[in-house]
Amino acid sequence: MFVIHSKREAKEYSELGLICKLNEKFYECWKRYMEAINACPHHGFDTWLLVSYFYDGMFSSMKQLLETICGRDLMSKNPEEAMDFLSYVAEVSRGWDEPNKGEAGKNKSQPNAFNAKVGM
Repeated sequence: MFVIHSKREAKEYSELGLICKLNEKFYECWKRYMEAINACPHHGFDTWLLVSYFYDGMFSSMKQLLETICGRDLMSKNPEEAMDFLSYVAEVSRGWDEPNKGEAGKNKSQPNAFNAKVGM
């Protein structure tokens, strides 16, 4: 786990507070976080600190999901790998909330196919 090393870092971290909002999707939280980082390109934070701030600012359920997906080693990755992993999870998680259109159509037609077979 990463540790805050100075009073300045602690103050800046406390101003950030909880990164993710209640009931916010992971990809929405990551998008907001990256927009804030990119809005200040000369922020001076090392990549490991940005990863740490994001991770520490997530709800425990989101942390558990991330740790499960990456095999329990997110915080042991090098900072660039961790950022890449978080970006990847944000990208793929967009589809987790959307029903699979192909599957939805199959589910609706299956009872009709069954009814046709039994003569209903």
